[in-house]
Amino acid sequence: MAILMRIRGCAAVAAALMATGCDLVREPTVIDSLEHPATVHAILRAGDDTVRVLISRARALNDFDMVPVTGAEVWIHGPSGPVALRETGPGMGPCTGGVPVSPAESPGDAEGAGCYIGVLPTTVRSGERYGLRIRLPSGELVVGETYVPIPPTVSLNSASRLVLRTGPDGWVDPPVVRMMWSRGPDAAALEFDVGLGVAYAGGDVVPGAWCVVSASPYPFLTYLFGRRDPAGEIELRVYGAACEVMPDPTDPGRVETVHWDSVSVTVHVAAADTAYRDYVENRFDNVRPWPRAAAGLEGAVGVFGAVAVTEVPLMIVRENP
Repeated sequence: MAILMRIRGCAAVAAALMATGCDLVREPTVIDSLEHPATVHAILRAGDDTVRVLISRARALNDFDMVPVTGAEVWIHGPSGPVALRETGPGMGPCTGGVPVSPAESPGDAEGAGCYIGVLPTTVRSGERYGLRIRLPSGELVVGETYVPIPPTVSLNSASRLVLRTGPDGWVDPPVVRMMWSRGPDAAALEFDVGLGVAYAGGDVVPGAWCVVSASPYPFLTYLFGRRDPAGEIELRVYGAACEVMPDPTDPGRVETVHWDSVSVTVHVAAADTAYRDYVENRFDNVRPWPRAAAGLEGAVGVFGAVAVTEVPLMIVRENP
């Protein structure tokens, strides 16, 4: 389971990547001078021990036809020291999917060329700073720094269960779940998302089935980007769920609808650092020259950020299955 970033030039950042003098709270740097800048996507997630970095380059300025950058040297610097990442091969899985919240919000499912993966000695820790250093095959140096926030506290008012009622014309009276949250002072924003669900029929899991929950607001992104509320509530209104299964793995184009009586989903709430906040907030802003902006990076466009995710289970029960 995308891109933007910040850090103003610390003169010694290339030589001392983890220097604490880098300012991580200014506006994203806008890149105008590089004709074909490299694009870097790397999001650290608290609790993970695996780091993935996707490096690509546009064929031309403002061109979304991206080609992978191979042969780069990539390091992550953290509390346990530097770790070299290696370029992956086929079958290693998505380079960016699933981090931090929605795989659909990542810049692609590239694997192999241009995707660099490394395993840290310890998991990514909240309250710590991490650095990124990349030497591109052209000799260009890309550096970045991020601070991992504290995960938010989240609870639901529904005992993690809600009932969907149906009528002759379909779903009626969509239930509302109130979600209470609080965040640490180091969280620049919160992001909310409802993941894919697991289908149940007759009390048993439907093997291989997945469910998409229809909920509002959609996309389920918080309005907190420009606010500093330490705590509050947000409403999740659920309209229904659609479940499907692929009956023949050798025929991925064929799917069948699953009749379900309940769906188990996970609500994800991510505390974001300033870099990831800027990426999400500005990638849909037509005023900013996306994707020619850098958040948490020097020497490339893209994002090097961090999130800490809290997960809350929610069971959706069909009243008239």
